[in-house]
Amino acid sequence: MGNSSSHTAAETDASMYLNAQERQVLHDNYLYLCRTLNSEPKRGVPIAKLQTSKIIPPFIFRGLLTPDLPLHTASKTSLPDLPTESFDFSHFLRATCRVARSSGAEEVAVYHTMADLNNHSLAQWVGQVVVLGLDAWQRVPRDRHEANMWRQHSSAAESALVQLFLLAPLYNKLAAIDYDPDGEQEKMWRNEANSWMHRATHPGKIDVQRFRAWLIKNTMFRVMLDLALERALFTPLDPSAPLLPYPKPIATQRLATNMLAPRQTGKSQLLTPGDRWALNDALPSDCRQQWDLVFASDLDGKSWNTFVQRLTRSGATLIVIREQGSDYVFGGFASDDWDFKPDFYGHSSNFLFTTRPQLRVFPTSGINHHYQYLNQGTKTLPNGLGMGGQFDYCGLWIDPDFEGGHSCAGPLCSTYSSPQLSKSQQFRIRSVEVWQVRPSPAGSDDEYGGRPKRSAMDAHPDAVALLEMADRKMYASTVRDPDLGTDDDGDLEAKLKRL
Repeated sequence: MGNSSSHTAAETDASMYLNAQERQVLHDNYLYLCRTLNSEPKRGVPIAKLQTSKIIPPFIFRGLLTPDLPLHTASKTSLPDLPTESFDFSHFLRATCRVARSSGAEEVAVYHTMADLNNHSLAQWVGQVVVLGLDAWQRVPRDRHEANMWRQHSSAAESALVQLFLLAPLYNKLAAIDYDPDGEQEKMWRNEANSWMHRATHPGKIDVQRFRAWLIKNTMFRVMLDLALERALFTPLDPSAPLLPYPKPIATQRLATNMLAPRQTGKSQLLTPGDRWALNDALPSDCRQQWDLVFASDLDGKSWNTFVQRLTRSGATLIVIREQGSDYVFGGFASDDWDFKPDFYGHSSNFLFTTRPQLRVFPTSGINHHYQYLNQGTKTLPNGLGMGGQFDYCGLWIDPDFEGGHSCAGPLCSTYSSPQLSKSQQFRIRSVEVWQVRPSPAGSDDEYGGRPKRSAMDAHPDAVALLEMADRKMYASTVRDPDLGTDDDGDLEAKLKRL
């Protein structure tokens, strides 16, 4: 086990990489392990019992047993030998610090040991990390049964996020070439992607060099891995202990600003937690704090008027669509308020996305400024909602009957460099959700996020003028319903036909 002076040196060396809160959590967790496994703290935690108990997830446990390496190449500290039978607190502190705070070659060695790619596939390990990391991101409370969930809890629901992590470095490579689905570069890319996915889904197919090359180019996954390590190592193991604020790590600078899930009102029927994590990561930083469900066709009905009423002037929004007759889910993010305008407008932070069958985000290309468009009730301009491309050939379009739309790409949408989002170019809508992720800058206490109430008269000033010319009295011009929103235009159109 080594002498007491080496223990003290190791604790001092490890403590350089941990703050006071992290050290306290580790100490409390060590005592909890001793109590749970009926071991005296001075004697240490039996390794065999700890492994069998699965209180610590198996892949994290493998990392704790990684052969000891200095945390920094310049460190000359004399370290205690790696234990073979039990962990005392000094070893537990040192091993935890090595797993969570190593860098460079040491980091790759630890994570490669965790993945155990001779006996497990890379996809299996990424799935385990995703399950644990999303629990940390959402601050899911521990319960007394969590210790038995590591084998049972499946990542199948987050298969799209797992695939995104596996292919992320190759997606970056794809973005750097001119897309042509029939071109030689794309064929080479698809062959490379298929070969990599074969390796990633079978044990024993990825050596340490390939693993290192994949890991160092995968910033998104490294953030999720940090979340998983926080959940397993720096969250109180005792289910009766309260969850603590996320520890602020000292040694790493790669943590993103999405380390905690945004507050959320409403429950999504279309987005998994993994979808939310990936989309939240793509949002501007001021859109990552609060998600409010302002429209859901399953709850509010499949109504264009209600959809537009809830959408317009709601600030930054995510529109999520599920296609009828397929499992495809896709949509778009708009940073600017939606409002009726005669031409495209918006901001370059907009993006289109898919979550099923693949989880992908498509930012603006810079080719044009056709970011978003909304209109209704006009005779000379298209009526509906569009994002990207051009009229009648948008990257995403919703018809004003709210029954369907289209997603066109030839082969990519010019505005967002996105392929066809839906399974069918002309798609039918099964359900739609709208999430407000930043309130309108106008701000108000109005029920729908500060949008001034509108009537059909507001939306059709040309029709109102015709009615006035026909000497039809405009009662609504002086008396307004307190909740007009965007009234159905049918009555107004009927009056025009009778003129």
